Amino acid sequence: MAANLVLVAYKTLCMSYIALVVLALASAGVVYYQTKARSRVLPAIQRCRRRIQVDMEGTMHGLFSGSRVVRIYGAYDAFEDKLRKLDDWQQAVGALANAVLFTKFLWQHIVSMALTLGLVGAMLVTDVGIWQLTPVSVQLYYEIASKLMSLLTQLANIQVNAINHALVLQELCDLGSMVPEAPWHAAKIKTKWQQQQQASGERVLPSQGRILFANCSLRYKQGDKLALANVTLSIHAGERVGIVGRTGSGKSSLLYALLRIVELESGAISIDSMNISKAGLHDLRQSISVVPQTSTAALLEGTLRNNIDPFGQYADVEITAAIEACQLGGLGADKWIESGGRNLSAGQQQLVSICRAVLRRKKILVLDEATANVDEHTEQVIGAVIEREFKQSTVLIIAHRLEATASCNRILVMDGGRLVEQGPPAVLAARSGSHYARLLRAQNKA
Repeated sequence: MAANLVLVAYKTLCMSYIALVVLALASAGVVYYQTKARSRVLPAIQRCRRRIQVDMEGTMHGLFSGSRVVRIYGAYDAFEDKLRKLDDWQQAVGALANAVLFTKFLWQHIVSMALTLGLVGAMLVTDVGIWQLTPVSVQLYYEIASKLMSLLTQLANIQVNAINHALVLQELCDLGSMVPEAPWHAAKIKTKWQQQQQASGERVLPSQGRILFANCSLRYKQGDKLALANVTLSIHAGERVGIVGRTGSGKSSLLYALLRIVELESGAISIDSMNISKAGLHDLRQSISVVPQTSTAALLEGTLRNNIDPFGQYADVEITAAIEACQLGGLGADKWIESGGRNLSAGQQQLVSICRAVLRRKKILVLDEATANVDEHTEQVIGAVIEREFKQSTVLIIAHRLEATASCNRILVMDGGRLVEQGPPAVLAARSGSHYARLLRAQNKA
């Protein structure tokens, strides 16, 4: 291709010097129209298409994973409307992409033809007084110009491919330059916790369960607003604390910060006077028991014993005692559980997660909407187990339903990522203008 380009340029310059100017203009025009349409419009369309595809996959996953709740509440219409809108958007974006490609293809040939005719015209005008024009010379000029346009188009395609490969390389470099996750183990902190463990004679780490948030700010992505904004609070050892607020208020963000799923932007969190940023992730997360809203993803195919003690760290006597404490004795330790707990009810799935927490007996227990998808009887069982088995533990209860926090010693009310109110539930409910009282009134109206 390079040899052909040199040969064509040489023949062109030999025939006409003015063609050099036209050649430069033609090159600039072809390269511009070949690259701009791809480098700006098409990538934007592809990003929009990927975003719609991700939304559609997330909606389908929510529909399938929560099929029981969807059937109970008859919420198929909401999912159907959302999927129909996403499908319409996907078809519209696909049609737009096809229209852009067709317009680009048509415009490319129009521009190439115009530049080719312009180049031939320039050669003919400059050669009128030099050579006698013949059909053969005109054909020769046109073939040279057409070949030149084809070569320029190929060069533009090479440039576009090089840009695409450079973008892929840039994404790989960005992924490679991401801040790595903290190490799983930190010898100094682990040794300190082990010293406390030996002094207290307990298996669990830490030994007390005091939690301190000091001016903590958290942001999920650069450019997003703060999910936590200068949150400062102290939770005493053995205290039962309810965390409430509207959707997006920052309740779950406190849990993500405590487990270091998302690192703090500023501030510090301490457990038993030890800064958790200096602890290994595995050491930190092993010291906290978490019961999520749904336990489907955490239930593996195997026996009940293997599900509550997957690493074989506890004796059969302890496992049996934990099962009995959670009223799962009817299943038995050798009960076979299918993947995702398909052969268990929603209440039994949640009780398995509670059973894990009872078996581990950590000093910090977090319930993240643990009773949101269970019946009233199972909710009472879970409440009784927490009251009986975790008297000496610090319990954090994240809840939308305020009834789940009625037995808490203290309520933390979150709003916009800030701690706007705290105190005993009875005291906060008695204040008509408090945030907690407004949440109660809104819930009663609903």
